[in-house]
Amino acid sequence: MFSFLNNNTKEPLPPGPKPLPIIGNLHQLDSSNLNLQLWNLSKIYGSIFSLQIGFKPAIVISSPKLAKEVLKDHDLDVSSRPPSLGTTRLSYNGFDLIFSPCSEYWREIRKICVVHFFSSKRISGFYHIRKSEVERMLGKISEHVSSSKTTNLSEILMSVSSSIVCRIAFGRRYEVYMARNHSEDEDIEKLVYLKAVIKETLRYYAPAPLVPREFNKNSRIAGYEIEAKTIVYVNVFAIHRDPETWKDPEGFSLITF
Repeated sequence: MFSFLNNNTKEPLPPGPKPLPIIGNLHQLDSSNLNLQLWNLSKIYGSIFSLQIGFKPAIVISSPKLAKEVLKDHDLDVSSRPPSLGTTRLSYNGFDLIFSPCSEYWREIRKICVVHFFSSKRISGFYHIRKSEVERMLGKISEHVSSSKTTNLSEILMSVSSSIVCRIAFGRRYEVYMARNHSEDEDIEKLVYLKAVIKETLRYYAPAPLVPREFNKNSRIAGYEIEAKTIVYVNVFAIHRDPETWKDPEGFSLITF
């Protein structure tokens, strides 16, 4: 009797909002601003708290210290991403680099990408494409300034990124800018103010504000026993607003870096 009870006694999970049967905490979450909602929940339940996503258990990490513990100390334990119907279809059943589970196949395609696509030599080989597109971008902005037009930087930067990717992948541009200007890659290192703007922008508006992973075995995080198949969300949005790390986390300041 005592043996049976001991074997069926689970260690307590991190605190969190009480889930409902079947749906768990789904009724409390909105995917349109999930990172903000999880940040607000962390103010109530702490830098690590638990959720129930339907039948799937999950924990949310909202501090730099715990993020380091999960992603560095337990990197092999959370090396896979949680599968979903959408990502499975988009990634051809998990056969791409991002959503493929950690396996020999993933290690092989990662090696191929590092050697043939992301090496310094390969990146340097696309210098003329980056230079050409940046010159076109600067020329377009210059035209707007000369004619006192409003410049939509989001639209222009998205177009430049798409054009660079399309020229590298398909050999042709996504959108054509007519004007040209002069710039060099090495000039970027001298633009201290620009680099500060970019870094602070990436802190304040993180491109991936929520990083989902999945435990592939039982692990202990912050003193809690986390079971295999538990989803872990590292809330980058919350970490970038941690008052213990940043002097003015809610302000946009170029002296942060």
